Amino acid sequence: MMYEGLSITFYIPRHLSFPSTTFEDGLALFLHDNDELSFMVKNSIRLRPGLAHIITYRKSETIFLPKPYTNCTTAVGRNLRHIYEVIFDPHLALQVAYSEALCYELGKQAYIFSQCSCILPIPFLMRNVFSPISP
Repeated sequence: MMYEGLSITFYIPRHLSFPSTTFEDGLALFLHDNDELSFMVKNSIRLRPGLAHIITYRKSETIFLPKPYTNCTTAVGRNLRHIYEVIFDPHLALQVAYSEALCYELGKQAYIFSQCSCILPIPFLMRNVFSPISP
């Protein structure tokens, strides 16, 4: 019995599954702040059809100590801003907040490029999928 919260029921026919990189039926649950770029590959929860799910979210904020204690940051650096511009709409890149998942993606892409001078192109195609088509 739920006292507070949201209860939603979906009908998900298996034969009409949305094509995804994981080839699974069901829903992907993804919550983010308005100023945070979405990165569903890292920050989503998959819900399988035919099961009941109880999901609890709690928002937290991390404040990093300055150098020399850590190299982590809560600011969007120039190199991270560049990956925002490449993956998403360049006009919106100045309005977004720091994202740990995208920072990890940038580090992974930089490492791959340093080893073989190549990139894994799939994350860079997201702008073509999620951007609205202008007339």
